[in-house]
Amino acid sequence: MSDPNRIQPKPDAAAWPTGRSFLLLLAAALIVAFPKVVLGLHTFFYRDFAACCYPLNFYSRDAFLHGQLPLWNPYSECGLPHLAQLGQWYPPVLLALFLPMPWGIQHIEARADRKTDLRLVSILATLLLLMLALVWVAGKYPFPDDQWNLTAWNTFWRAILMLVLAGGILLLPRLQNSAARMAVQLIVLAVLPLVALTHSPGIAPTLPGTVLAPGLWQASGRPPPPKLGEGRVMISPDAEQRFLYSRVPDFEPDLTDKRLAEWYNFNLLDHVPKVNGAIPLHSAYFDLIEQRLYYTSGSHFGQGLLDFLSVAWFSASDNPAQWLARTNFLSLITAGQKPAFADDEISLSAITASDFDPCKVVYLPESERSRVAVTNQTLGTPTNARFGLNRVEADVNAAAPSLVVLSQCYYHLWRAFVDGRPVPLLRANLAFQAVGVPAGTHHVKLIYRDPDLETGTIISALSLAAGGLIWLRVPK
Repeated sequence: MSDPNRIQPKPDAAAWPTGRSFLLLLAAALIVAFPKVVLGLHTFFYRDFAACCYPLNFYSRDAFLHGQLPLWNPYSECGLPHLAQLGQWYPPVLLALFLPMPWGIQHIEARADRKTDLRLVSILATLLLLMLALVWVAGKYPFPDDQWNLTAWNTFWRAILMLVLAGGILLLPRLQNSAARMAVQLIVLAVLPLVALTHSPGIAPTLPGTVLAPGLWQASGRPPPPKLGEGRVMISPDAEQRFLYSRVPDFEPDLTDKRLAEWYNFNLLDHVPKVNGAIPLHSAYFDLIEQRLYYTSGSHFGQGLLDFLSVAWFSASDNPAQWLARTNFLSLITAGQKPAFADDEISLSAITASDFDPCKVVYLPESERSRVAVTNQTLGTPTNARFGLNRVEADVNAAAPSLVVLSQCYYHLWRAFVDGRPVPLLRANLAFQAVGVPAGTHHVKLIYRDPDLETGTIISALSLAAGGLIWLRVPK
């Protein structure tokens, strides 16, 4: 039985653009809005795109092109998971970006009745009330640099455009004339670029693509940076704060300075290992160290911590683009330290103290005491160290049972092997790794593997295949 309240458009009424024609319109709009970007002459760079997201994607692409699966990123924050980061390994999610908005509107139009109209009006009214509430809160409790009149004016125009969009959707089922329907459809579609272009004018500025070209450190004429496994660079806390709150009006020199300072994730473009970074998912233990080094007022740290972190270059506080060479840093793999057992707070204070000697002592959690047979400092020499994206290997010659310490972040998905046999991987110096070896010459190997990521990849692939089959079998 048909619903008397349901509005039936004429069968020959103009339909919404098909998925293909909508994508063509979208592509044309992008070409008009960003012709230099489409031609490859310019690039987006503002906010997190250049400093955070693009270097991460560059690292992924570079690893894949070299036949490697970058489960782990050893170049940032002393090592951390990479493909497990948000947006790095879930291609099916990207499909949602290509579903044209008219498909959703077509569904609303096909179910045009009083109940659907009321639901849409209710959503619209709720959004308008939320917008009014936000404007009121912004006026009642402003931030120091707020301009409330601009916020209110911007909100007013957002509301107008939203009313035009909703009004067009509600009006369409009631129009019987094909020309009128097409005109309303075009008006509704025009609202989207209007919202994007008027909400924050200039929100997507561009710069020449060369500003994100890889290899800037190497092209700058400075001595070669440390390679993976040989050492790291470390941006000074003063330089980090300076860039974090920089207000340089000219974008290009500002971005160039940040690149020369290997700030944020720019080190990935130059394949330069660095102590810190800007990665959403990282070790909670390393976060304690990073907070102490960079974001704790009045804190200090000794040279021993820099030696342990294998800091070969340290940026000048007054000129972040100037790098100062250090010569007494340790290798990423050392051996023979005496174990000291302490809780995390004491360990953090000990490794940041001015008298910390990473050659003599390593701090382990109290919970590891039962698994450690070493009691004193010993003589141990790592050789033939080899570092990959998801693997570390070295030979160790130990005069007595010893601890092998790695200044690579501890993470539970790493597995340790000595002469091919699995051994416990210990958390050392609060956030790093250690392995016990017996006396003699032994081969130490650490492998990073993420079973959950493998399972998720299989599920995603099967879901994508099933969705494709269902789409093919549904009558068009």
